Amino acid sequence: MSTAGAAKQAILLGNLLKQKSVPKELGVQYKQYILKNMLLNMNKLKAQQSQANKFIPEIRRQHFNKATNLQSPNDLAMFNHQVFKFNKHDEINSVILDRQVAKLIKQFLNVSVTMKGDKTAANNSKASAGVDKKSICPIYISEPVFKHSTTEVEVSFYYYNNFPDSSGRTPNVYYNEDAKYYVPIVNKLFNTLCGTTDKGGLANTFEEYYGKKVRIVPKKLIYPQNNNVIFAKYLSNQAQKNASYLKNIPRTLSRCMPNIADETAAIDYNLKLIGSAEDKIAKVVSQSKNSLSGSLDLSKIYGSDYKNISKRLVMFKYLIGAQVIAKGRSPAKAAISRAQKSKSFRGTFRNKVYNSNVLSNQYKLNHLKSNITVHNSPFVTKFGKFNVGVKSNYL
Repeated sequence: MSTAGAAKQAILLGNLLKQKSVPKELGVQYKQYILKNMLLNMNKLKAQQSQANKFIPEIRRQHFNKATNLQSPNDLAMFNHQVFKFNKHDEINSVILDRQVAKLIKQFLNVSVTMKGDKTAANNSKASAGVDKKSICPIYISEPVFKHSTTEVEVSFYYYNNFPDSSGRTPNVYYNEDAKYYVPIVNKLFNTLCGTTDKGGLANTFEEYYGKKVRIVPKKLIYPQNNNVIFAKYLSNQAQKNASYLKNIPRTLSRCMPNIADETAAIDYNLKLIGSAEDKIAKVVSQSKNSLSGSLDLSKIYGSDYKNISKRLVMFKYLIGAQVIAKGRSPAKAAISRAQKSKSFRGTFRNKVYNSNVLSNQYKLNHLKSNITVHNSPFVTKFGKFNVGVKSNYL
């Protein structure tokens, strides 16, 4: 019986019970029969609804982010653990071990080097605004990626630090001559981390747990905005040191990406492709001149097509969109008891950069939703908790 039928029976029964004089043909047994049928039908409807509610979460889980939210972050596309085991128990143990190793690497690189500022630069009125007597330079690292094979385990991660170069200076802070000696200290730190079996180090210790060769590959970034995790940690660290830094985030984002993000990135990347193609042609021509026959084989130039272009050359090269949300208690002012929230946006989250061509069709550059990532970096001060969230879009 449908819901409408049960409702009609309930109305009929209510009208019968409200009547002071019940007809003789409708006795007490008939009223009990109507009430019993109505309760049975209500129980059936309740059971059907509960059974349908069990399948609704499963249907939502299957169809979530399949064809609707194309520009939402897709965490499944970022594989931090690439492992295949025939036994499910061994696979779980490998993932647990990977997480423990990742925590150990983060803790090992959780160091900050305190440097003394240059007195000559501090005396200069123009440069004194960006110079501190003591400047702390932490090492920012991204989430490690583990790639398991039959013979070895490769652990790769990106890192960024604001240490001075060989000239003893950084873009914002000037250091004295003693600051140059901090660079070998950091090199020794990474040598201890990435040391092989011959040199010793943490990689040798990890081999005892994995039972195979472990290779740690750190990749240094020139700019912090090249990785969203590092970018969020960098902004969070700057906000801890200087609360007014959050007001300058829009200016920072404008320096991180071009003014016309889509067109500039596309033109720049196309010029790089043209330059690489010209280098390839010049190389083939020089090889043909040096050969005995001297004939030019054009198939070596046009036969490769775009299939030999690595995906690393295509993705994550340009920051074309960034959104920074900072909210929480003020990290510097105790008088402000309310939680503050500031939002800065720059660029675009639309990945339709290229027109219809071979390169776009090969790598699906029009819908790279895996390039949109989100990372939060909270910290606690004496005034309360503060969080800096970064949503970035890379090409």
